[in-house]
Amino acid sequence: ALVNAFKNIKFMAPPVDGLIPIGEENIKKGLESTIQPNFSYAVTRSALTYRGGIPFIVEVGIAYGGNHSTNNGTDIIRYANGAPLIFDQGGCAITEAVNSVDWKRYGVREGDKTPLTVSVNVVSTHIPYTSAGKQAVAKEEEIFSEVRNGIMDGGRILKSFLRGKRRAYEKKKKRDTLRKYVPETAVALSRLLQEK
Repeated sequence: ALVNAFKNIKFMAPPVDGLIPIGEENIKKGLESTIQPNFSYAVTRSALTYRGGIPFIVEVGIAYGGNHSTNNGTDIIRYANGAPLIFDQGGCAITEAVNSVDWKRYGVREGDKTPLTVSVNVVSTHIPYTSAGKQAVAKEEEIFSEVRNGIMDGGRILKSFLRGKRRAYEKKKKRDTLRKYVPETAVALSRLLQEK
């Protein structure tokens, strides 16, 4: 009961004077200039803390379609304080958070073939790296959860886009099917009404 009560309390956001996020607009511009997607979304989440007081901010960008770089699955672009994390993707909390999301829930039906790119930037005064090589973010519960929540926010917007896209495709398909039968229907109506 006490733990649940703490979860429901809105605490003051930690001071973020030393944190410099990339910004939603810049993330979106970056995705659109490199990938040229059909859909893009970016969000900068509110500041939180981990390990009892270290502030951090999570930024998430999602792009669908366009010049998707991989043919098999989601492309994950990872950053820590704006610096790209190129190696050790498998042992990173960001990768685990992206893979933990049930993409089918957001209208992404074929995970292996879907042209989806997810960009995540973790900003903090102290990034919890897995090693001295600074190539992967350690799985701190708060960071993992916040990355996952940011991705799910984007997933909800993506779902609306994909739903609209599917609706337009089904409408076009119905229209094309009806067009096939227009000449036959016109001839039949002409005979019935005895007019051209």
